[in-house]
Amino acid sequence: MAVEVDKEAKCGGCGATLDEQYNLPLEARTPCPKCGSLIRALRISISETVEVHDSLRLAHKDSDGKKLAQIQSGDDLHRDTNTWRVLERVIDWSKKWYTETIKDRTTGEVISHTSEDLRAHTGHGAAKPKDTRDS
Repeated sequence: MAVEVDKEAKCGGCGATLDEQYNLPLEARTPCPKCGSLIRALRISISETVEVHDSLRLAHKDSDGKKLAQIQSGDDLHRDTNTWRVLERVIDWSKKWYTETIKDRTTGEVISHTSEDLRAHTGHGAAKPKDTRDS
């Protein structure tokens, strides 16, 4: 968040720029030469940038509730680099196929692309081997 304070003394009555400190107490102020007011105006500007990310995840199931396919599309935070990327992933259990494309969110450059038989897609995410060493 950025906070900006205009430290120029301005008359609160007529807006004239005054030749005094902006933060003088009332008893130390001189009347405004244009309107005679002792009221002072202080301009404070606060701004903040908000970044919005979205992602969509869909599951296609049969009438018994068994997952046939899962689709994920949208922004994804890469935790190692703390950068946002665009992820397109389709896991099709009915066709036993896995496709994933990851692109740089800014340039659109393809960072990685995988399209393979789902049975060959091992050692990733939840399919990674668990660490069996004693802690």
